Parts: sequence; C-alpha cells; structure tokens
Amino acid sequence: MFVQGSWRLVDYLKKIASESQNSPSWSDFLEGRVWPDDPVLPEIDGRLQKENFAFIVGSQGTGKTAVARTVAYRLYEKGYEPTYWDFEHLGLDLPITPSDFWYGAVLYAQSVARKPLLILENVHLNARLFQTILSMQDVSLATPTAPMLLIATSRTPELNPGLSDRLRRVMVLLGTTDQNRGERFLNWWLEHILHLDAPARRQIREAVPWSRYMHDFWVLKLALQAFDVQSRSLPMWAIERMLADRLSPTINANPGIDDLLYLMSGLGRTGIATDLDAAARVLGKPIEDIRLLVEKSVKDGLISVDKAYQSCRFWHDSLAECYWDMFALERGRWAGAARKRFGILAP
Repeated sequence: MFVQGSWRLVDYLKKIASESQNSPSWSDFLEGRVWPDDPVLPEIDGRLQKENFAFIVGSQGTGKTAVARTVAYRLYEKGYEPTYWDFEHLGLDLPITPSDFWYGAVLYAQSVARKPLLILENVHLNARLFQTILSMQDVSLATPTAPMLLIATSRTPELNPGLSDRLRRVMVLLGTTDQNRGERFLNWWLEHILHLDAPARRQIREAVPWSRYMHDFWVLKLALQAFDVQSRSLPMWAIERMLADRLSPTINANPGIDDLLYLMSGLGRTGIATDLDAAARVLGKPIEDIRLLVEKSVKDGLISVDKAYQSCRFWHDSLAECYWDMFALERGRWAGAARKRFGILAP
C-alpha cells in the first residue's frame, strides 16, 4: 500500500494469496497458473492502444477479474505499475478523494520509474465516482507525461447515460460463459493444474457432463477441485461436501461462525453484502464477537471484508450460492442457532 487507501495490484495479489483459495495471487501469474490465452486479450490490447481505456463487461462468473488481472500482469511486465481498487470487496467508496487516489497512482509509478495503470473492478456499484475518475483521465491525456491506462470491469454496460458513447467505444463484452471458453478453461486445468496427458484428459472430458458447470467459471473451478481423478468421477453433492470439509475445522474451532456464514451465504447468493452491525442484531451477538468471527473467516480465506470493516461477503456470489447449498446439505449439523432465530429448519 503506497498511499492511504490505495493498493498496488502486486501487493494486493500477494496479500490475497494467504486469504483466499479462490482468487489468483501474484505467484499464480508469475508461475503461469492463471488461464492466459483468452481470445479477448488482443481486443482489450487494441482498446488500450487506441483509447488508453478498456471497459470489460460481463455477468458474474464470466472471468472479468481473471482477464483484467492477466492484462495487468502483462502490462506490468512491460513497465507499467498497476494501482487497484475493487468497489465490491475493498469498499463502495474510495477512502481518499478521487484526485488523491489518481495522482497518488501517477506519482508512485513515476517514483519507481514505471508508467501508471489503474485497475477498477465492479465500477457499476459506484457509477458516479467512476465518472469522476474518467474525467481525470481526460485531463491526463492532454498532459505531456505518460497517460494513465485504465481498465475497468462491470456487470452491466448501463452505468450513466452521459457515459454511454464513450463506454461503447472501449467495451469488451464477455457475455455469459460460452461453451468454447468453458472448454478452454477445462482443458487448461486438466493439462496445467492436474498435469494429465492427452489420453487422460480425453477420458475425463468424456466421464463427466462438464457442460452443466460451464455457465460460471467459479462453479466450474469448484467442480474441477471436487473432481476425483482416481475414479474419474464427480459424484452428486461433491462440491458441497468438499466445501463442508474445508469449512469443518474453522467451524469446530470457532463456535457461532457457522451461523454468521449461513447468514452471509443467504444474502450473498443474491449479491447482497452482510452489514456487520445488522448481523450482530440478527444473530443476537455483540458486535465485538461478530468482528472476531469475521476476522477469523478472512484469515481462513472464506470471505472478504471492506476496508472500513463495515460489511463482508464471500469472494463471489457463485461461492455464496454453493455454500448455501452446502448448509442445506448440512442442516442437521450447522447453523442451528441462526435457523432457530429465523424460525426455519432448513434453507
């Protein structure tokens, strides 16, 4: 972190390596473990060369984050210094003024003899602030110094009527996760993560109806993680049971954390973050206890919390949905106190 509230992308990805099993870390990029050959990459490169700005749009699970960070990594290799903010996981507002954020990124890049690059994720959550940042880019393009390259991701192209024409020029639409992109991800995982030869990869592609998981890259990744290589099978409820096995040590060591995660998964599957004060009231616990449970969940890589420590969420809505299904499967074992407070026996 180089200026209060701003993140170097490199430092951020190093940090999340110890916090999340589901988000690519800097070492993943360095060691080639992030899917690198998406055909939209040349399209994004073209937008950046022509407009110094690329606007990546797609619904959840289409790979926006991996694509944006892959482009950022490649630009880092070419001498750019990426500064990062995520309006979903780091906070709905910047903790400093947009101008301080912008010029802090420029000055830091110059101080390390690199060129400035700004990565903004989930800008649909604060279109007004995004528009302010775009106005700063207009000013930077008129200056003799190296202009700021800007990469933004959004779940919707409709942000602000005044931005429509400009965003349309630089938009790269991922759309829903199509069959071809899912197939490429599946093949890449089997070859580079599981290190299987061509005959083994062919057997696995034929053994499991992978198409049912290709609507969302997060779900597909969970399916691949739950896949039993030895038996060449992906049994029913394998994803939920894998998540339960991951979660069991944390729940056993932290009474009450299952109730919090149950509440979070119910909200998160609809895209709603969990407000910590509201969670304390709903679960009938002191806010200090809720904060301790959140800290433990963050440390174990289960969730993220905004920088103001006011709200928390699973790393992705798709993960919240899978954890919600897991709690349904484990309804006789976990989150009993929360269910009683809600007056239900099952999700």
